[in-house]
Amino acid sequence: MCAALAAARLGMPVVLAGNRPVLGGNSSSEIRVWMRGATGAGNLFSEEMGVLGQLKMRNQYINGDGNPVFWDDVQLDEVLAEPNITLLLNTELCSLTMEQDRIKSVRGVQLGSEIHWDIAADWYIDCTGDGTLGYYAGVPYSVGQAHFSGESNDDAGEAVNGLLGNTIFYYVRHTDHPVPFVPPRYAYSMEVVEGLINRGGRVVNEKQSGSDYWWFEYGGLGDTIEEHQSTGMELRRLVMGVWNYIKNSGKFDAGHLTLEWVGSFPGKRESRRLDGAHILTRRELLAGANREDGAFYGGWYMDDHPSEGFQTQEDSCVQVPVNIYEIPFSCLYHPTVKNLFFAGRDIGVSREVFFSSRVMNTCALSGQAAATLACVCNRLGADTSQMPTQAVRQAKQLLQREDMLLFTWMEDSHELGREAETAVSSVWSGVCPADGAGLPADQQIFLTVPGRLSTARLWLSAAEDTTLNGTWYLSPLPSRYCPGQPVGQLSLPVRKGESCVSLPVPQVEQGFCTLMLEPAPGVVLATSKLKLPGVLMGYPTDPHYHTPVLRLEGLYTGEHLTEPYNRPWNGPNAWVPADNKEQWATLTWKQSRPIREVRVYFDPDLSMELPSTRTQHIAPSHLFAGREGMPPQLVRDFTLWLRQEGQWVKYWDIQDNWKRMAVLVLPENTRTDSLKLELKRTWGGSPGAVYGIRVYDTVLANSI
Repeated sequence: MCAALAAARLGMPVVLAGNRPVLGGNSSSEIRVWMRGATGAGNLFSEEMGVLGQLKMRNQYINGDGNPVFWDDVQLDEVLAEPNITLLLNTELCSLTMEQDRIKSVRGVQLGSEIHWDIAADWYIDCTGDGTLGYYAGVPYSVGQAHFSGESNDDAGEAVNGLLGNTIFYYVRHTDHPVPFVPPRYAYSMEVVEGLINRGGRVVNEKQSGSDYWWFEYGGLGDTIEEHQSTGMELRRLVMGVWNYIKNSGKFDAGHLTLEWVGSFPGKRESRRLDGAHILTRRELLAGANREDGAFYGGWYMDDHPSEGFQTQEDSCVQVPVNIYEIPFSCLYHPTVKNLFFAGRDIGVSREVFFSSRVMNTCALSGQAAATLACVCNRLGADTSQMPTQAVRQAKQLLQREDMLLFTWMEDSHELGREAETAVSSVWSGVCPADGAGLPADQQIFLTVPGRLSTARLWLSAAEDTTLNGTWYLSPLPSRYCPGQPVGQLSLPVRKGESCVSLPVPQVEQGFCTLMLEPAPGVVLATSKLKLPGVLMGYPTDPHYHTPVLRLEGLYTGEHLTEPYNRPWNGPNAWVPADNKEQWATLTWKQSRPIREVRVYFDPDLSMELPSTRTQHIAPSHLFAGREGMPPQLVRDFTLWLRQEGQWVKYWDIQDNWKRMAVLVLPENTRTDSLKLELKRTWGGSPGAVYGIRVYDTVLANSI
């Protein structure tokens, strides 16, 4: 879906064909896995944006409770609103025809209509998860640790080394009357269920629902494609057996509970991985994998599950935290098929990298990246057999424009803002107001500040004279688990009582400095409800973060509006105005010039997850912090003015903005020598941060 939307917005006619009646893959109302990614694994300021970000922000605005039915509709509404997309639901791709080293057409059978579709296109993107198109086209692939040449399909059914299995969830509803449950005959017995649970994370209780039962996993010892139906049946036996145990064992307060929904379609984790022109390795992942053709990023744990699934004697999963890492375009195609890209969990990575890259947020970014490169190749007359540097460079420029975080900033000749002089009404500085709560330092605390902050004034209290000890780390983006490279030690005397201490921050030109503070019983760090970019603290084991009470100077100046990066990377990169009556920023050029598009990048709180769906109860083991309403620092109302012939002309007056990236398209022949962005209010009590104002001389679809 993200691939289709990205290509359509670049002016390409697209057929989006899928074998399900709803959009959303594993996140849909049929399967109901909540979408997670880099932020969910402890990486700060790293929530995935781009096409996916627009969908998630829209979902947060109209579906704050995370209802999976409304999430389906958010996605469907976005696809149907795009005139360049032809949507074919319930369409199973069953074969294809080749013309030398290109795919000529793909055949799909549509359930219900009895139509056999022959889909002929210049470019194809395999987002099937199973690598189906690549498999039919003869692309080499791997299953588990085994590798297949792709020259023959005879080896399709082999079981290989064990895989991650499939899962079915259920949802629970509390009623106002007792609800009996008579188990079906096929359900696992109570004795079998009791032998499975309470080890390795396989916990059962009446409060659990939805993704709490991620350990309902089966099928990894077989063929997760060929045995899809039998795997689903076995999982349903488990679901009904567990529910019978909860309802009828007498061990739970479950008399008024009933099953509201049970998945009928297993969510799949692993099958084929298609070979890319490059296969990303674990070593590259751990090194950050910063390559010239870096296209998108991952950051979820290397999350390995035992192939035996719920029958294993081992822990149900092993999650190794990682910093965010870049994945290159060359993982999204193989040179033997010149007009095929792939995206999702079937991309060209080693199995250890796959344990991280398989999650949906990362898969969504890969779809946008693959489609963008395909569109550029189409315009340039290039193909995957020998990818030109020009194609990669142009694709990266477009992805930047569409709000993808790339580790290396690409200059864009269509962007005019870098030539403008910036001015702002004010800049936020001073002391974050305390909220009176505080964060006790009786366990390890992380404290992240921008490296360019030479010295911070930090407010805290101490029950007695003590010393704060810790280690400073440096990284482009911080993590509460993997803070970066060590750059110094802290040993700071603190006197009894309330105090403001001078916190010496390592002197670095760029990056975030994270202090991992050793436990200091009796010390409480003051906290603020204010939300400011690039400043955060909390416990490494807790996803609920806090703003420290600091004195901050010179961090949020107007120059950030036209500097590289539209989000935190090696620094906050944001303009934050003071809490004055007037809040405005201007971009002024030496002479009038034509402009067609303005993009403004706001702050949606990139350290908090934006899930697709969620249940009322979420087990603490998920380490998930839910949002309450819209981000308080997101700009809600704003106005855009253009100066024309010496007069300010209002072009947009936006109210109830829910977008992270506001795209304002101007009529042809529009000229100006100055632009003004006026901020009027945010969604909460925090000042509105703006990460960038980008001004272009062409609209997106014509910018290649």
